[in-house]
Amino acid sequence: APAPSRSSSRRSVLMGSGVLFVIAAAGAGSWLTIRRKDEAPPEAQALLAQAWQAWTQGSAEGSAQAIGLYRRATEIAPLHADSWGLLGCCYGDRGHNHVVDHERTAVWQRAREAGGRALEIDKKNAYGRMAVAYARPRRGNWDLMEREFRRAEKEQPGKFLVNYSIGLLLGEVGRF
Repeated sequence: APAPSRSSSRRSVLMGSGVLFVIAAAGAGSWLTIRRKDEAPPEAQALLAQAWQAWTQGSAEGSAQAIGLYRRATEIAPLHADSWGLLGCCYGDRGHNHVVDHERTAVWQRAREAGGRALEIDKKNAYGRMAVAYARPRRGNWDLMEREFRRAEKEQPGKFLVNYSIGLLLGEVGRF
């Protein structure tokens, strides 16, 4: 059998390199997809938007609907910290505004659990930090809540709900 020519050897090396490049690129794409915990898939993003609309109705029904939608988003994207944090914030808000006294402790426990899960995924998750801080009575806890809300704002600036919550809290204690 004739010996392979230099050009066919080069072609084989180039083709092999091309195959390796494609495999490496696919692997990098998979790694980036796995590593992107800060971005929810489109289906979860749609649920988060619907949940926000329901929650901002300011009613017990809207709050309950939002919690269901946030829970579904965490099922679809279990490593998306913001979904868990928003679920926790919504539970915290529900505990303050939309439950009877005997249900409050259990609702706030759910808020702390969801917020804690967000912080397990991302130790600087603003919504998780807020959920844990907010899942307690306002009276006697305003200072702690303000510190945690401001820490959340510092660690993840630009989250609307954080700034809104700081403003609400300051208004509640007469610091307009």
